[in-house]
Amino acid sequence: MNVIFVMCDTFRWDYLGCYGSDWVKTPCLDRFAEQAFLFERAYCASVPTVPNRRDILTGLNCYTHGTWEPLPKSEVTLPEVLGASGIVSQMFVDTPHLMQNGFNFARGFSGYEWIRGQENDHWQSFPAEVTFPCDPAKMRNPDYIVAQYLRNTHWWQHEEDTFVARTMAGAEKWLEKNYDRDFFLYIDTFDPHEPFDPPQHYLDMYDPGYSGEKVIYPHYAPCDCYLSPEEQQHIRALYAGECTLVDRWIGKLLDKVDDLGLRENTAIVFTTDHGFVLGEHGMMGKSIILDSYFEECHLYQEIAHIPLIIRLPEQEAGMRVPALTSTSDMFPTLLEMFGVVESGTDVSGESTVQLLQCGFHQNVGWNLALDMLHGKSLMPLMRFEEESLRDVVVTSFSLIDASPRLAKATITSEDGWSMSYAGASKDPANELPVPADNPFPSGTNAGDYQLGDTATRLWNLNDDPKQLTDVSDGNKDVARELHAKYVEYLRKCNTPEEHLAYREKLDV
Repeated sequence: MNVIFVMCDTFRWDYLGCYGSDWVKTPCLDRFAEQAFLFERAYCASVPTVPNRRDILTGLNCYTHGTWEPLPKSEVTLPEVLGASGIVSQMFVDTPHLMQNGFNFARGFSGYEWIRGQENDHWQSFPAEVTFPCDPAKMRNPDYIVAQYLRNTHWWQHEEDTFVARTMAGAEKWLEKNYDRDFFLYIDTFDPHEPFDPPQHYLDMYDPGYSGEKVIYPHYAPCDCYLSPEEQQHIRALYAGECTLVDRWIGKLLDKVDDLGLRENTAIVFTTDHGFVLGEHGMMGKSIILDSYFEECHLYQEIAHIPLIIRLPEQEAGMRVPALTSTSDMFPTLLEMFGVVESGTDVSGESTVQLLQCGFHQNVGWNLALDMLHGKSLMPLMRFEEESLRDVVVTSFSLIDASPRLAKATITSEDGWSMSYAGASKDPANELPVPADNPFPSGTNAGDYQLGDTATRLWNLNDDPKQLTDVSDGNKDVARELHAKYVEYLRKCNTPEEHLAYREKLDV
């Protein structure tokens, strides 16, 4: 039994044809979905990049106890468990945050390859001077992130030079040498995350003839005040071109699977960590990042709702699954796919861990209590034994800092409600005010996000899928029920009391 797990960053579910897009070209993933289980209501658990990968590799919701930080030595990872059963695991990754600064997300894998240069990876120091594709004032962190990225990519000449192409090609080559053994192949590509810079022929599919500035790394901020309508549309075209680029190279990987005869014994998973707001709600990005101020925005459907497509070995017919699922479900699902655990049992093993920065390693024993995992296996849904696993799903930024500006969560219910909840502050006097000289004032259109908004917001997704109208005032009973289920779930996840204490009151 083999599993290939394909993780993209910032791939919006509604930019896939199989999820209903009528303008973004994703033919390879659309064909894949026709042969697979497509989960219609998949949601990320922890946000953003690093905490979400931790959900997948540990089966625990990072937001309850962790933040953007290195992978703790105390947490047992999926490749460690698989390795204890003799399954080889390989990581191909161009997402730099998992590898740099000692974050060590390759721990437990039999092998890994880091494709260098994505985003802020300090890989190249030449050329010293770079030419920005737009006014730097329109981009987030141009001198640190964008300039470094332009140095890293200055040598590109062909589509094959892009990060997703090199990452998928590396995985294909690995398959050629390892197709005859049981394996777990984890592929993590940062695309279509910004900087949005697809090859020109992909961009021409969506905005041919555009002659304005290319804002490849827009500010995370209200956007109408610094981007023209044409620039916003071009950003959406840049992003759509990235999605089509990613689709093509995943398609090449899927072809390699067929060429090597792996269809009959290999499961394939495609998903992402979160989405991105591209002008909806008057916003660009997934948070607010100013020079001296930071806050998380509401976790709208454009961010929280993600694609999840799983094809089991020998599967030919597609099936759409309406049940709510969460990122942390991946860990128990993959364990069950490999058949390395039995329900109700614990798993023990031993891993080599670096104990000192000088490179000293030692074998350390570990024990994984399966009933302590926060996720649930999706296999009963795919075996048609269950129709639903939960009635609410939680998407959240880290709860460690109890500031409502930073600890926003979204509770999504099976019957179509979405509630944004920010909790209480443990130190209201130290809450940062919205800067008086804020260069990005919020818009005034219906549904525009307002800086500093920490009030509970409620949307009925059945009637208002674009989340334009907050209906919390007229549905306080719904808000209270969702909040009660949210707190109950946090308790089931053994959320530390020091974090839980600020999530127990509701302001409706």
